[in-house]
Parts: sequence; C-alpha cells; structure tokens
Amino acid sequence: MKNKYLSVWAARWQHLFGFFLLCLLLPAALRAQSVTVQPAPGNTLPLQSFGNVPVNRTSVLQSFLVSGDNLTGNVTIAAPEGFQLRTGNNAFSTSNLVFSPAAGTLSATAVDVRFAPVASGTRPDGTGTYAADVVVSTPSGGSTASETVAVAGTSPAGPYVFVDPATLAFGSVSQSGSGQVLTFVVGGGNLGSTAITVATALTGGTTSGNVQIRNPAVANSPFTTSLTLTPVGGQVPETTLEARIVGPIPSKSNFTGTITATSGAAVAAPNNVVQVTANNPFTGTNTSSTFTVSTPPSNPITPGYPSGGQPLLPFNTVPEKASASQTLVVSGSFLVKDIAVKAPNNFQVSLDAAFTGLGSGGVGTITGNSIAIAAVGGTVSNTTVYIRYVPLVASTESGTGITFDSAPATSIAAIVRANSIGTIESRTVYSPEGPLVIGSVVRTAPQLIRIHAELLRSPTKILVSGESAGALGNPNGYAQFQISTDGVTYTDPTSPSTSFIQLTPDPVTNIIDQDIYVAYAPSRVGAAQAVLQYLTPDVTASPANTVTTIVSGLAGVDANKLRGTAIDTEPTRDTPFTAARTTGAASASITFNPDSGLSGYGEFHIVLVSTSATLVLPDVLPVDGTDYNAGNGAYQGVGQSTLQDTQGNKY
Repeated sequence: MKNKYLSVWAARWQHLFGFFLLCLLLPAALRAQSVTVQPAPGNTLPLQSFGNVPVNRTSVLQSFLVSGDNLTGNVTIAAPEGFQLRTGNNAFSTSNLVFSPAAGTLSATAVDVRFAPVASGTRPDGTGTYAADVVVSTPSGGSTASETVAVAGTSPAGPYVFVDPATLAFGSVSQSGSGQVLTFVVGGGNLGSTAITVATALTGGTTSGNVQIRNPAVANSPFTTSLTLTPVGGQVPETTLEARIVGPIPSKSNFTGTITATSGAAVAAPNNVVQVTANNPFTGTNTSSTFTVSTPPSNPITPGYPSGGQPLLPFNTVPEKASASQTLVVSGSFLVKDIAVKAPNNFQVSLDAAFTGLGSGGVGTITGNSIAIAAVGGTVSNTTVYIRYVPLVASTESGTGITFDSAPATSIAAIVRANSIGTIESRTVYSPEGPLVIGSVVRTAPQLIRIHAELLRSPTKILVSGESAGALGNPNGYAQFQISTDGVTYTDPTSPSTSFIQLTPDPVTNIIDQDIYVAYAPSRVGAAQAVLQYLTPDVTASPANTVTTIVSGLAGVDANKLRGTAIDTEPTRDTPFTAARTTGAASASITFNPDSGLSGYGEFHIVLVSTSATLVLPDVLPVDGTDYNAGNGAYQGVGQSTLQDTQGNKY
C-alpha cells in the first residue's frame, strides 16, 4: 500500500515552493522602470530656444543628462524633425541614440542637442518654426516609460545674416596690438540685392585701438574697420574673414570690441555680433612689441664685427656638406608671441651649435627648417641663433633671407648669400716657347703652372686643348703641349686614357693649390696655341661634367694661353730652278729641278721675279719661327703673288 501521508506532504511542499518563489519575484516585477532627465552643467531645463538658424546651418549645442533605474530594456532617445543628437565627441546625427543599462541601471549620461533645419517632405524649403520634444523612453512591463525634453528654434524665411563664432578671444596683447590673426565666418540669405556690411566697434571702457578685418579671398586686400559682401542670387555664402587688434592698447588694460554683420532688415540667425576680447598685461609707459636681430662680435666667421648692423658674410661649401656656421643674436620685449625663425631652402637654423636632428648633408638632411625662440613673460634676452648653408647641389644663393616674426612686432629678414659652385683658375703665365726645330722626340723643358681651385669635392681632370682636326701637319688635331704632375710622366695626347692628369682636392678644405708641369711637344711645324682645360661635376651646376677652359687669375686677355713655335730642319741646299717669261707677259713660269740623288733641299721656296733690270733685295725676308705671308696670295707654294716691302718695292 502506498504511503498517502508522504504523497500529500510532497504535493503540499510543491505548492509552498511555488508560493515562496512567487514572493521572491513579485517585488522585482512590481518595481517601476524609470528614466530621468536633468539639466547638464551650464544648461537649464527646459532647454532655451535655439533661436534663428538658417536652413543647412547648425546652432550651438545644448545638453541634458539622462539616467535610469530598475531597467529591463534599452533606453532610446529620439530627436524630432530639424534636430540632431550625439554623445561625447561623436558626430551629430538624426538617428536615435540607444543606451544599454548595466544591471538595470543607466548612469547619468550627457546628450547634446542642436538645431539643424533642412528641407524635408513636411517642410519643402526647411523654413519655419520648430517646436517639439526629444523623447527618452524605455520598456516598462507591457508599456513604455518616457520623459521629454522640449526643443524649439526657427529657420527664417525672410532675410537673415549670421556670424560664427560668437566670440574671438585674442588673449594677451601688447601696446602694438594682437600677435595673432583670428578668423570668423559671416554669411546670409534671402537678402535680395542688399549687401552685408561688416563693421567693427569699441565697447565698454575701451577707448583706443581698433579691431580690423579683411577678406583674404580678395587678393592684397588691406585690414580695415569695415567691409561689404555683395549677395549673388540673394545669398552670401559662408565667407571666412580675418580679424586682428591694432594699438595703441594701454598697459594693464582690458580691450573689448565687436564685429557686427548687418543687411537692411535681416534678422540675426542666430547671431550677428562677434564679441572681441583681449588684455594688455604689461607694465610701462611704452609696451609696444619689439625685437632686434644683430651680428655679434663672437660670430665664428666674422670676428671683430661690432654688435648690430653688420651683414652675414657669404657662406661657402660644397654640395652635401655643411658650411661653417655664423650666428645672430636676438633680443625682444613686450612680445605676445614667440619669435618664429624660418630658414630658406638649403639653409639651417638652430638654437644649438650642433644643429641637432637636422643632419649635415647626408641622407635625411633637413633644410628650410623653422625654430621658435620662447618669449618668457614677453621677453627674449640675447638668444643666439646658429645659421649654416647645406646645399644638395651646386648653386648660388643671393637676396634670400632668414626671417624673424613675432607679430605685432615688425618682422626682420637677415639676408644670406652663399655659393657651392667651385672655381678653377691658373695663377702662372706660360712663357711662349720656340722656335723649336721639329724632331721625332722633341719636348721643351717644363714650366710650372699653379692651378688653384676651391669648393671641389671630386677628383678633377686637367687637359690640354687640341687643334682642329685636319690641320696641316696635324690631321688628328692632337694637342701640341703635354702636362705632368711630377715632371717625369707626361700625358700622351694620342691616347684618350692618358691624355689628362688628375688633381684631388683636400677633403677638409676642398681646395686644390698645386703646380703642374707644362711642356711644349710639337708634332708639326708652325705656331701652336692652346689652353688648359678641366673636367669636374663640381664647377658647373648645369651642364655638369663639361670640358671647360681654365681661366687665369692674373690680368691680361691671353694670360691663360699656352704658346709655342716649331720650325723644320733648315735646308742645306738651294733647289735649282729655271724661270721663263714670254716677252710682254706679266708673269713667269718657274720650274724646280732638284737632283733626286741628293738631300737637304727645302720644302718651300721663294723666287723673286721682277720686270726691273735691277733687283733690290726686299727687307721682308722670312725669319725663323715667323709665319711668312705674301700680300695677296697663298703661302706655302700655291700659286704666285705680289710682294711689297717697306720701301714700296714690288716683286
């Protein structure tokens, strides 16, 4: 038989357990889900009207706090038409905000709201008065618990103007004015043809100085106290203007002023006035911002220069190698900004002599850099600025400057000049050689020619110029001079690989200052002239590696010329000839009859033929080593010509 007592007890226990569980759960279910809204710091509830805001523009934001307790679901915040929401630094959006509670609780969270009217299906042009609620809701049992935040604003349908921001705070100024230029925007709509006038004014106790504005979109437009913006199609789109404060601003005083935009009966949307504030914290009768830049006596390159007034000396170096530095000393007072120092390209500026972090010509070198000299308490005291030249390619710099700026003080530019294009010159004049009797192996005793070059970093080839190809006696145009670095081994003009010598600059000074040996080594008779030439990438920026004549550092047009004269072996025999003339003829025929078995005859001949019975020896006979040219014919035996000496005798 079953135990009925146990069965009854078990049934009763199940009922008691269910009742106990219901007692535990019922209070939680019966507790109300709630959301709360409160004003965020600096705000009120209800939120203030957002005022007039044009279509497609946005108002300033206002904020409220939302929190919740005993929550069983998410908290949703929905904005009405024309308004946008966000939390934190997220972007504003018309989408709902959704918060998930933690253990049924939502801690106080700030929600930002702004008025942002746009055209829509219910408002085709987006204008009109907007008044609705931001709804905060959460599920509560079978219904919804909610709170609302009223919002309102107007998008004007008539003419309007706006400025943004509402305040320009310049901070500290000096007697000279502000050290910065701030910007604001101005615009308007539905204006018809009425322009927007933007004007400045002083307010409060401010009686001196001015707020000045300009439109940077207008090239070279000056700062002024008022300007106009002309509408196009009734609209002035958002336009950025610049503003500054000019002195005199008295010491230890506050400056206040306004910038106001107006256009006939246009309404402010939402604001048409910019409040301008500043303060002159300095003490003294004259607190105008000023600074000086001077060359100190300790300038590493310009020792002995008195302080102030002396220019920087030209910088010199080779490409990819930093020059020696020079220094400037900067001092200033009543400054409201640090002094900004800007180097032009190929120059560096630094507050330390090591130019830390800038490089000295290798990979990663920085030029054209900027530094700032801190104006502590408005003062800069004898701060040294180091300057050097670091070109990447051979070039010259002239008229460019290191700029120093700390508005409203007057800017200063320290002019810098520099050169990194090398120079090569000869510093000895070659004495002409000859006449030298030609031979198979003939070379004069060498002469020393000093070669001086600066700003070179590469080995430099030195050559002798050749003659024109096809020259008589020298069809290949070989050079008639040879050069050497030691007086023993000379160049061979017939071999391209040995037709030059090479000089290497000092790696520290980048200078060549060296004598070379030059000898006359003719391969033909006659007068020869040449010049020394160089080949290096360091002297010409463009075109590089061009064979170029070495100029002389001494006076004289031909101071860089090499000259020599060679003559043939003197004939030992006269060449027999016969001359025949037809009676009455103005010319004669001459036939040379050398004996083929003999040697020592000359190659060229002069025969004088005259119609006079008496021949007078001319006083213009050939001289060894001197070109002999007939008066109207070709030299070296081609044809006949007339010769007239200094006495007037003709032959």
